[in-house]
Amino acid sequence: MQRYYHYRKFKERLKILGFSSYQDYLNSNYWKDLKEKYRRSNFPKCCLACQKKEFILHHRSYARIGREYLTDLIPLCRDCHEIIHFYLSVTMNKTVNATPKIIRTIFRIQKKELRKRMKLWLEGQKAWKFKRY
Repeated sequence: MQRYYHYRKFKERLKILGFSSYQDYLNSNYWKDLKEKYRRSNFPKCCLACQKKEFILHHRSYARIGREYLTDLIPLCRDCHEIIHFYLSVTMNKTVNATPKIIRTIFRIQKKELRKRMKLWLEGQKAWKFKRY
């Protein structure tokens, strides 16, 4: 029930922003600009799970869709991104925000190793916490 509520809020937010679907949002100039700002930032430029150089940005939360902080985004390769979303759908996990914990669970990465991989992301998170884009 809670999952449906969040999905409904997500859809309402997209509509308020003028998008008929999430795909329209991903094709928007806003999203393209946000991805470019991420690439120019000091955040990691590789998949946090497997460290492939090619990555896409995964939303940790859709709560601020259309006004995301860079810290709402985590770089993942396509394969790891699909695995994480499959895991979320199977486990009915109520929050995408648990992505670091999910990465440790799925990919069996030790907490210390993941922290090492996320070091720049964690440091950048403090600096970017209150900046909106």
